[in-house]
Amino acid sequence: MEEVWKEEAAGSPFTIVHTKLKRVATLEDIVKAKEMQLEINPTEENRSSLRKAEAELKRYLHIGEDYWKQKAGMKWFQKGDKNTKLFHAYVKGRRRKLKIS
Repeated sequence: MEEVWKEEAAGSPFTIVHTKLKRVATLEDIVKAKEMQLEINPTEENRSSLRKAEAELKRYLHIGEDYWKQKAGMKWFQKGDKNTKLFHAYVKGRRRKLKIS
C-alpha cells in the first residue's frame, strides 16, 4: 500500500491527493478479498494478512481525513462530525468566497 501512495501523480496538489485516494479505494477491495480468503480458509496466516491489510487501509483513510480537515479549516470537524459530503460543499463554498475575480 505504501507503494500505491508513493506512486507519482501529476497535477495540482488537490489532484495528486485525489488520485492517490482513488488508488486507496482499491485497497478496500483487497481487504474484502482477504476477508473472503479467511472465510474459506481460516488459518492464522490469512487472519494475520487480513489484519495487516485493514491496518494499512485505516492508515490511508486517516491521511485522507486529515487532508479534508486541513482543506475545510473547521474547528468543529475535530469534534467527530465526519459528514464528507458536507465538507466537500463547505470547501466548494469557501473556494467561491475566496476567489479573486
